[in-house]
Amino acid sequence: MYTLLSGLYKYMFQKDEYCILILGLDNAGKTTFLEQSKTRFNKNYKGMSLSKITTTVGLNIP
Repeated sequence: MYTLLSGLYKYMFQKDEYCILILGLDNAGKTTFLEQSKTRFNKNYKGMSLSKITTTVGLNIP
């Protein structure tokens, strides 16, 4: 019985987490893709205007 309730609790309230590596050449649109993905999958995130995205120097870790 405990296993059933534990599994139901995990199914209802736990969110899956994924690690994704975005790899590409310079000026390939990696940062634009990242911003569009964050606005699509995160309800509370207000994304940047796509026209204001500039070249990333260094690391871009959200």
